[in-house]
Amino acid sequence: MSTIKANAYLDAAGGNTATINGAVPAPLASPALTGTPTAPTASVATNTTQLATTAFVLANTGGMTLLGTLTTTSGTAQTLSSLVLTGYKQLVFEWNNVSAAAGTTAWSIGTGIVMTGGAATDRIDGMVTVSLVTGVASTILARNATVPNGLSGSSQIALTGYSTATTSVSVSVTGSTFDSGSITVYGVK
Repeated sequence: MSTIKANAYLDAAGGNTATINGAVPAPLASPALTGTPTAPTASVATNTTQLATTAFVLANTGGMTLLGTLTTTSGTAQTLSSLVLTGYKQLVFEWNNVSAAAGTTAWSIGTGIVMTGGAATDRIDGMVTVSLVTGVASTILARNATVPNGLSGSSQIALTGYSTATTSVSVSVTGSTFDSGSITVYGVK
């Protein structure tokens, strides 16, 4: 059993001040905490005056968690492995300046075709969301082609085969190879 040394004395203003092991503890009203204070995490949807931890906030706001980045500068497929998707509702694939070496391509996430066609000079930017409940992907992609900053869209809904039991996700291109960009993958609770 440990012993706490406590001292009480009158401060210069005539008020009582206590020290514990030589340090003045934080006041009860408006304490200025230091370090990394912790607290119990409330259940999802709790609506009380108790403190909210960062874990509670993320669980209740559908916060996105970075799962990894696929570098799309070579090859025909890129895979992100060793994933634990239990507790996630969606995957978000953020396409950043992705392109292929030749035109007439088909881009896929899982087993679903996301986009077809395009020229070798096209760069693709945008997002693909995949429901881990239904496996359905919906896309918002823009192709930056010959017009500077000109956009032409392509959107398709397809089954991906992904669920919360999935442990790896992949993006592939058919009819060519990747030659630039990256795809960032997020999990959404």
